[in-house]
Amino acid sequence: MKVVLAFDSFKETMSSIEVANIVKEELLIKNPDLEVECISISDGGEGSLDSIAYSRECEVKEYIVTGPHFEKIKTKVIN
Repeated sequence: MKVVLAFDSFKETMSSIEVANIVKEELLIKNPDLEVECISISDGGEGSLDSIAYSRECEVKEYIVTGPHFEKIKTKVIN
């Protein structure tokens, strides 16, 4: 049997693929004959860059930049 796992991220704790991999491991413990596919998805919120980077085999890098009011803020980009 084939199982597809596609979770959204758990806000500020785990990415969608981390959640899927944990569930995959547990499913395979119970039934090693399963064929499990993990897919990274996002609803457009905080896990979007991680999901895109995973599917395109890129990485997300974090930078400190100057915001619109000249304050220092963290931002993420796909590299």
